[in-house]
Amino acid sequence: MNQQLLFNIQEQFDNYVSQFSLSDPEEQQNIDLKYQHSYQVCNKMKKIIDDMLEGKEAYIAQTIALLHDIGRFKQYQEYKTFADAKSEDHAQLGVSVIKDNDLLATVDPINRELILKAIQYHNKPYLPENESEECLLYTKLIRDADKLDIWRVVLKEYTNQSDNNTVNLGLSTAEKISDAVYQQIMAEEVVKYEDLETISDFKLLQMGWVFDINFGPSFTIIKEKEYIDRLYDTLPKTPATKEIYSKINSYLEQQSR
Repeated sequence: MNQQLLFNIQEQFDNYVSQFSLSDPEEQQNIDLKYQHSYQVCNKMKKIIDDMLEGKEAYIAQTIALLHDIGRFKQYQEYKTFADAKSEDHAQLGVSVIKDNDLLATVDPINRELILKAIQYHNKPYLPENESEECLLYTKLIRDADKLDIWRVVLKEYTNQSDNNTVNLGLSTAEKISDAVYQQIMAEEVVKYEDLETISDFKLLQMGWVFDINFGPSFTIIKEKEYIDRLYDTLPKTPATKEIYSKINSYLEQQSR
């Protein structure tokens, strides 16, 4: 992997996405959102790996960041949702899109496999077992970079009081916290999507992502951008949400030492 190869893949990516021109402005906005997200995740990836990777390894990480959500475009075109449970696994779909369109044809087979595996694993509840340290490194990197930008995206929606059901997964607006969501966060576990009932649950799931953050620079960005505080500000202030907020802040402080 080198700079020119990354540029070529970016051009192929742009050409692929340009096929998704939808007549409905609101639907096109969701396509544009994922296109912008792809490049923003690249920016987040650069910040995480700045003092960690260089040369070939850095270009592999940036390629993973660019292509990690390429399955989203076909997913939205076909199903009009970004909810995998209501459509199909967007990571697996992305791997198929990359293969079908030969987007990594010029990448050597070993690096190509690393890129595809990291993309396949980036949205799974847990890290894969029985994979190489190299594969786990790239998987952890994309999981961090992806979360850092999703926080940016959702906070923009919440601050603008958007009613974009695609971003909110069509969840109920009731100010209710599910017991399963509360229990998982208090156990420092990543919340399962199938346990979500309300938008408040979804926001707590997003706050609980801190338990799946892997690198120091990622924690630094979380604190600098005040992602957790800003998410908490959008939630109803109940004993449960206050307890969760305290729990997550304590965890962040521990990781920052």
